[in-house]
Amino acid sequence: MIAKTFLAVLAATGAVWCAAAAVTADRLRQLPPHPRLFDGGRGFELLRRNARLPQGRELATRILYDAGKMCDYPPEQRKLTGRRLLEVSRNVLFRVNTLTTAWVLTGDRKFADRATAELLAAAAFSDWNPAHFLDVAEMTLALALGYDRLYSELTPEQRTVLARAIREKGLKPSLGKHWWVAGSNNWTQVCHAGLTAGALVTAEDDPELAADIINRALVNLPRVMKKSYAPNGAYPEGPMYWSYGTEFNVLLLALLERTLGSDFGLAGQPGFARTGAYLSAMHGNTGQPFSYADAGSSPVFGYANIFLIKYFHQPELFSRTQSEQFLRRNAARPESVQFHGDRLLPLALYELDGLPERPSDRSPGSYSSGKEAAVPVTVHRNRTSYVGIKGGSPSGPHGHMDGGSFIFESDGVRWFHDLGAEDYTRLEQRGLDLWNMSQNSDRWTVFRLGIQSHNLPVIDRQRQQVKGSARLRSCNDQVSEFDLSTLYRGQADTVRRRWQLEDSGRLRLREQLTGLKPGVPVEFQFLTRARPTVNADGSLKLEEAGRSLRIDVAGTLPYRWDSVETRELEQEFDRPNPGFRLLRLQLSAPADGKLELTLTLTPGTVRSTP
Repeated sequence: MIAKTFLAVLAATGAVWCAAAAVTADRLRQLPPHPRLFDGGRGFELLRRNARLPQGRELATRILYDAGKMCDYPPEQRKLTGRRLLEVSRNVLFRVNTLTTAWVLTGDRKFADRATAELLAAAAFSDWNPAHFLDVAEMTLALALGYDRLYSELTPEQRTVLARAIREKGLKPSLGKHWWVAGSNNWTQVCHAGLTAGALVTAEDDPELAADIINRALVNLPRVMKKSYAPNGAYPEGPMYWSYGTEFNVLLLALLERTLGSDFGLAGQPGFARTGAYLSAMHGNTGQPFSYADAGSSPVFGYANIFLIKYFHQPELFSRTQSEQFLRRNAARPESVQFHGDRLLPLALYELDGLPERPSDRSPGSYSSGKEAAVPVTVHRNRTSYVGIKGGSPSGPHGHMDGGSFIFESDGVRWFHDLGAEDYTRLEQRGLDLWNMSQNSDRWTVFRLGIQSHNLPVIDRQRQQVKGSARLRSCNDQVSEFDLSTLYRGQADTVRRRWQLEDSGRLRLREQLTGLKPGVPVEFQFLTRARPTVNADGSLKLEEAGRSLRIDVAGTLPYRWDSVETRELEQEFDRPNPGFRLLRLQLSAPADGKLELTLTLTPGTVRSTP
């Protein structure tokens, strides 16, 4: 049993807890009564108190609105989408969390009855799709929340049905060999969090099983947290998956600390206290996220942000972008909430006493993940401009061919974009082999995932090397330099890019390539929505939303600008990207194979000469 071998596993994995850290079955026999999650057996005192705060009232009003809508929907059925039950699990979690919170706040029995119906319907499923274990983890969390909160309202028979489902369809299928148990991405965070919730609420029925589940999480979370956050908080899978992995990671911390009285050292893992700063840095001056890897285009804000601000006493991270997102979500009254929304956001009511009443006026400046990060990223920001730069390898989790790519904003306009995530379920249903990370995989034919859509050098229209990586060479407040050479192995000897953001808002991008084959075509790509005009002196003018950006090219080789609508580059299985075009600065490699040039990007509000 895991509980019996806990110290040996800790030693083998390099974890850092003392002997007292093991959670024993005897300890679990002494847990507080239900409800025990988040409020530590004190009933719902904290949740109700925070709901009376100004921002708590706003969130509570939105929760009650959603819950009222949900009362009219039938319970979810076991229906797979492709190979996943995940949409169903998330809908159940959204509904149970929302409805039970509404019942706690109002005492209205209709919310408890509707949540109970959802819980019993899910408990009756034949299984929760253990072939795709995220589905099990989120469903286990949903039933754990509902069972714990409604415990006093459930009949003994209903309690038995729900507790048995949590154990038989959630906890027990997780035993044995699963790659995610000791993995290094969001699956490990999500699965251990959901299962730990299930273990804590059913511990009195099988304390040995519960101890195994919890101790397994304590053994394996340090590994994934180090991979995900060390040394400075950067998340390798991008801002959207930061939200997914980190929300469940902080959920696990809250479960452990408020039910067992300790986070067992998890919050002290390298870089974790800095990850809120990373998330702030990943939003540009426009408020849009730096959507590298499989990120979305909407600002990222939710339960994790609020938890981290409170837990680490970092009110300065409550930015205007985050405040606006919070207010907008609380004020929204969508016609339908039938499908999963911010399914963990109601838990933020437990954390709102740590959120400042007003957003911070401090604008986060430069940020670097550090050279040791799994995926190095850097950001440079000033009053008018923002540049975000991504390193790493296409072979990383949710990887794209984007090592060395960047985005740029000035004067309130995002000039160069990253399109972010594709619809994986749709492409899987079309038969594309998306999870094969080899050099010639179908994955790299998808426009958003391959090299064509990213702001990169392209040599002879070839792909980056999947096994290569863009490495951070140096970084300070204004300058970042990355070495992309291994990504272009066989195409060039060295490929380096250097970004310098000046106080004026001007950006200088220096390109250095050596070992090129003489005459080979080299292109520098820029994905934009702006309208381009080539000036008589060879510079390029971009115009969008009444603003402009001028690009000057300094070098010794002849060049030309080319522009192509993205629809001409997309295939029939690609998601359309209306309004986007790919700009290409085109050159030919000289006889000595060395190509050096500097691009100066000058916002229209900067009047001085380059």
